[in-house]
Amino acid sequence: ACVDVAARAKPKKKKVKMSMKDSFKFLVDSPYIRNLATLVISYGMCINIVEVTWKSKLKLAFPNPNDYSAFMGNFSSVTGAVTLVMMLIGRTIFQKFGWRVAALVTPSMIAVTGLAFFALN
Repeated sequence: ACVDVAARAKPKKKKVKMSMKDSFKFLVDSPYIRNLATLVISYGMCINIVEVTWKSKLKLAFPNPNDYSAFMGNFSSVTGAVTLVMMLIGRTIFQKFGWRVAALVTPSMIAVTGLAFFALN
C-alpha cells in the first residue's frame, strides 16, 4: 500500500518567543536551568581569573618566547595525559561515589590549585 508521507508527518510545534522578562522568570522558576546557568557563569569567571593571572606570572617566569613556548608545550602534554587518565577512571568515580562527587572534582581541583598558586605569590 502506498502511504502519503506528507499526510503522516506530524505538525511542527510552534516556537514560543519569550521576552527578556519572561526568559528571566523562566530561568528563576526552573532549578535545573538556573543551576546550569550558574555553573556555566561560575566556570567562565573562575577560568578567566585563574588563567589571566597564571599566564601573566608565566610571562614573568619565561621572558624568552622560546622558553615560554617549550613550557606551554610540556604543560599541554601533561594536561592531555591527565585528561586521558581522568576519562578512564571517570566511570569508576561515578559508580563508586555518585554524580555529586564526580561533579565536584573539577571545582575542588580549581579551588585547591588556585589557593596554592595565590598563596605562593
